[in-house]
Amino acid sequence: MQETVLRKLAIKSGMNSDNFYCYSFHNSCISSMNTKFALSNVEPLMMDVLVYAFQNQYSEVCDGEGVLPVSILLDTLKALNLAEEVRETHIPENIADFFAFDLTDNWSIWDGYASVIKALPGVLLLDWSDIQERFYKAFVDDSNTHF
Repeated sequence: MQETVLRKLAIKSGMNSDNFYCYSFHNSCISSMNTKFALSNVEPLMMDVLVYAFQNQYSEVCDGEGVLPVSILLDTLKALNLAEEVRETHIPENIADFFAFDLTDNWSIWDGYASVIKALPGVLLLDWSDIQERFYKAFVDDSNTHF
């Protein structure tokens, strides 16, 4: 399944579509109460692999010791102008397509495909050094609040 999705995405020139989608993000291993909602014109398959690429980058920053918090994922999507956070009660009625992402499931599905995903045309255009710096700062800030 992963190879088929990656082949489809490899022929696309970017991440965005003319449609908007509503996404929910949560991590079942951390807390089911930490669900965040976002609107985005990034297509669902691309969002799926992008979420994994961000998780993989965060894992590299914290030497595999951390799990990407949903709040940092959403902050990163917003900073890159890839999504806009919305409250569940403010999801526009004209958004017909809704997709839920569990970061734990996403990790297990895409684990091992990071280099292929980061080489996809749309993903390749992202400033990964900026993303890495953002994740490092977030990880350090989070670590300092627990000690």
